[in-house]
Amino acid sequence: MSQSIAVVVVSYQSASTLDECLARLRAAQDVTEIRVVDNASFDGSLEIAQRHALADARVRFIANPDNPGFATACNQGAAECHAAWQAFVNPDLMVEPDTLARLRDLGLPFGDCLLGVEQVDEQGLADAAVRRRDPDFAAMLRHPGAGARLS
Repeated sequence: MSQSIAVVVVSYQSASTLDECLARLRAAQDVTEIRVVDNASFDGSLEIAQRHALADARVRFIANPDNPGFATACNQGAAECHAAWQAFVNPDLMVEPDTLARLRDLGLPFGDCLLGVEQVDEQGLADAAVRRRDPDFAAMLRHPGAGARLS
């Protein structure tokens, strides 16, 4: 199995973090493809993606004329990737040079798999901002009609 990693970054109004995110991805070990899907930003995000694409052939971008949503943009980016491993990275995530390769190496024994990570802040503490509460399906079954609430 190939060791190459493709990265998909969905951007919307991400100019404040996108430049550093892409610079770090370009420096990351074994990253062979970087796909930026911009959802009609008007803050300079697209120009940042274009600049990185001109400087590095691994970077390509898709400029959506509107905002079709995060999931659609992820699928657009994934459809343009050919590497054996894919990573979906938010534009405010600042990877270390070996982060994606280490994550890939954890998955190698399993072959096809889906991996997630615990994101930490600059002090190494779990970043509460990336936590979301997943729906409690058992509770929704016990209380029909309450499924819209995630409390």
